[in-house]
Formats: sequence, C-alpha cells, structure tokens
Amino acid sequence: MEILFLTVFLSLFLAGFFMVSFFLNRKQDRISSPESDSLIPLREEETSVSIKGRKQ
Repeated sequence: MEILFLTVFLSLFLAGFFMVSFFLNRKQDRISSPESDSLIPLREEETSVSIKGRKQ
C-alpha cells in the first residue's frame, strides 16, 4: 500500500514539473515555432570558405 502512495506522489510531482516547464517555455517571447526549431539542424551553415587565400 505504501508503494501506491509513493507512485501517486511521484507521478503528481512529475506532472507538476512538466506543466511548470511547459508554461515557462510558452511564456518566453519567441518568434519561432516548434516546427521551425526542429529544422534547425538541417539548415546549411553560413560560412565563408577560403580557397587559395581568397574568401568567397
């Protein structure tokens, strides 16, 4: 019976933690959306490559 109370307490704690994290994330002023954030790793890097001492 004690494990049931521990499990309920732990699940409520985790639910509260994720709700607070969610609302803090939503509170931030961000222009981007989750869809565009997920595509960031696929974006090409904007670097200049020097070939034979010249920048392109």
